[in-house]
Amino acid sequence: MAKFPERKLPTGEIIAALNDPTKYNGADRYATTKLIGLLWVKELANLTGGEQVIVNATNPGFCKTSLLKDSSGAMKYMIKAFSASLGRSPEDGAKCVLDAAIVKGDESHGRYLSEAAIKDEADIARGVEGEQLQKKLWDEIVGVLKKENVFPTSLNFV
Repeated sequence: MAKFPERKLPTGEIIAALNDPTKYNGADRYATTKLIGLLWVKELANLTGGEQVIVNATNPGFCKTSLLKDSSGAMKYMIKAFSASLGRSPEDGAKCVLDAAIVKGDESHGRYLSEAAIKDEADIARGVEGEQLQKKLWDEIVGVLKKENVFPTSLNFV
């Protein structure tokens, strides 16, 4: 669902554009953030190989939590209705995360898991464009983390 127009910017400019409050698009930001996380995980999976560690991107689905407790207006009521009718318990959401961590095997390496099942990623995350975008985002995010001394430079795959 992410439109993510910032993806077309050169490496080194994407994160800055996303951090610019004058360019903030709340309607697209949640989906864009999920997409960036998925692409980053896919690239991490490519770089780790999957022999000893399985890396996958898990989505527990919409869970009834207090994450959106500060919503207001119509959004507050929409979230309450959606949560009551379709939201899963935090325990059920946790089961999805645990499934990804300890049940799924090699078949899930580098894949998107939603509600405890391997699913196809959005079109934007697949194919040549997806691979190029995941490498571009990896390079930019690792660059930011290194600059801020957050990412260990001793890791041999970065």
